[in-house]
Amino acid sequence: MRKQQGQSKNKMGGGKVNDILNAKQTATVIGCRYTKVTERLKRKIWRFGKAIPPKENGTSQFQYEIKKIDLADFLGVDVAEIDRRLEEKEEVNSKV
Repeated sequence: MRKQQGQSKNKMGGGKVNDILNAKQTATVIGCRYTKVTERLKRKIWRFGKAIPPKENGTSQFQYEIKKIDLADFLGVDVAEIDRRLEEKEEVNSKV
């Protein structure tokens, strides 16, 4: 039996996959550039996410995992606000 999307567990602590954001989604929520997110996660300036080096993830590039709840705590908002900001961006992109 296949798991439906959103029901599988992630690597960072058992939450749903859709509770994890990538660096581009995080930049959208914060309102900054993607490179700002990636560099600050790599340098551990921002501790709400994880920069996974290529040696650990088996690819040739860094991967970034950010828990929505940790990002919400960092920004001082609730998770619903994170979702709202992401949906708002999707709506703008779908109109283009």
